Amino acid sequence: MKRIKMVALMVAVALVVMAFVGCGTTEKSPDASSAAPGTTGTEASSAPEASDAGSAAGEHYTIGFSNAGTGNPWRASMVESVEMICEEYGDEITLINCDANFDVTKQLADCEDLLQQNIDALVLAPAVSDALAPVVDMCNEAGVPVIVFDRTIDNDNYTAYVATDNHDLAIPVANYIVDTWPDGANIFYVSGTAGAGADTERTEGLMSVLGDKPQYKILGQTDGNWNEADALAAAEDALQAYPDIDILLCSDGCSGLGAWQAVVDAGRQDEITLVCFDAWRNDCLKAIGDGTIAPYTTMLPTYVGAVAVQTAIEILKGNEVVADNKYVSLPCPIITSENYKDYWDQSLPDTEYSWKPGYEMFMNDTENGFATFFTKPLSVKS
Repeated sequence: MKRIKMVALMVAVALVVMAFVGCGTTEKSPDASSAAPGTTGTEASSAPEASDAGSAAGEHYTIGFSNAGTGNPWRASMVESVEMICEEYGDEITLINCDANFDVTKQLADCEDLLQQNIDALVLAPAVSDALAPVVDMCNEAGVPVIVFDRTIDNDNYTAYVATDNHDLAIPVANYIVDTWPDGANIFYVSGTAGAGADTERTEGLMSVLGDKPQYKILGQTDGNWNEADALAAAEDALQAYPDIDILLCSDGCSGLGAWQAVVDAGRQDEITLVCFDAWRNDCLKAIGDGTIAPYTTMLPTYVGAVAVQTAIEILKGNEVVADNKYVSLPCPIITSENYKDYWDQSLPDTEYSWKPGYEMFMNDTENGFATFFTKPLSVKS
């Protein structure tokens, strides 16, 4: 019996330790313990009125950030956008950043720990939709607004949801194919990761345009897992199996560059056109400029993290989300050979995403930008 009790004690200690692993305070306020208790958009009636973001004198907010994981350049850039926006607020914001490394149990423990630290708001990028659903109820019970972003969650009692529609992201590119190849084409599709919501939605968007047009034949489909190595291998197999490919269609630009290497290695650049969704990493923008990638793509913004933080701040200041279903919908910009430089910070390395130009456009758009989702207007913090 003593042995059983000792094992139970060790397990309990391990769970407590696990809750702290991967969490770090990015910006430390001189007195973080004095942060006001969390409030929802409707409870924060005593919060100062919004004008410029973060301008409320004397206010300090502690924001918990529970990230499903990093793992690829897109997600690394998303985390960077969260951290940089918090840094711009200086002592007004303390960010406690937790990375679950795509471990659902770890992310649940992270969220519990963040609530115990008296955060004012939680921004949550859930690893999975179902198992993280209880976090929303935990936040509501604690009176802490929860801003879900990037991925959906199976609990619509959150305070706000911030994302871009992956289904809509695929449609403009599919229409580009129809317009550019009006007589039809043979397509091989290097998709994302089977079972991932973003991949399913992009495929559904693609087929909503091409599915009822028999002149567009999908010869085959293989996962490229949104990375160059897997896409290269997938394209190598496809080129051997299908000698009549017209279009190599890739679910994102990173896999597109890997797939294109297979085309180059096979010496078939003159026969095949590379078309991509979401091709806006710096090296992809360069490829659009030199014609490697077809001059028409869409953008899944990595600045979704920054917008989630701004949404949390606006709610804490007493503003309410007035969008349908509390959905702060980020635009899906169309990037072409004519405007690609508008989204490209050429001072950054090729493998990074230039997220700031698109973010500033969204924050300053008075007709369809960030301020239109709230009861009171604001301007982007300089």
